[in-house]
Amino acid sequence: MTWKRFEYFLNAVHYCMWRNQKRFKYYVCKIVFAFISLITKGLFTSEYRSKLHSRQRAVLNDCKTDSNKTINRWNVYMTHHWFGFVCAGYPACFSFILLGLGNRIFGHLSTILVIFLIFAPIGLCYLWVDKIIYDKNHYMRYFRKFECKDEKWLRKWSGITALFCLGSVFSFIAGIVAMTVIDPIKP
Repeated sequence: MTWKRFEYFLNAVHYCMWRNQKRFKYYVCKIVFAFISLITKGLFTSEYRSKLHSRQRAVLNDCKTDSNKTINRWNVYMTHHWFGFVCAGYPACFSFILLGLGNRIFGHLSTILVIFLIFAPIGLCYLWVDKIIYDKNHYMRYFRKFECKDEKWLRKWSGITALFCLGSVFSFIAGIVAMTVIDPIKP
């Protein structure tokens, strides 16, 4: 895989995560507002409830229009957070395998070395992700390019994004399992 294809892949996954984050925000707002409406039914006057409902409708309307037109900073920050979390799952597997090998070969490792073995691969991987996606707002250029894509492309990359996220979780769990198999914990 060439560097440009890898950059395209990560930005497409990031874009699909951003689209899902916008939809998630809209549905969470609907659920929270429905719950608040139930609570306020008996506590507040009808005048205050009507003000509250009008505000809720305005926020939901903003969520709807926001999901179609603009790039909301909160959604972008949450997408950055979850994308970093998902990207950390793959090197975490390698980190846990290194930790298991270190414990098996050298015995009990110091706390500083354990922290280094866990966070060094994750940090090195994140440096590449940072350069590919966040440096000079590369993702904004790709977001504009991806907004022109058709529904078939979006479905395809939504599936790839789901597999990428599930692969990260399974990779993280596999790393923990591999670490315990390589160096079983002895009481």
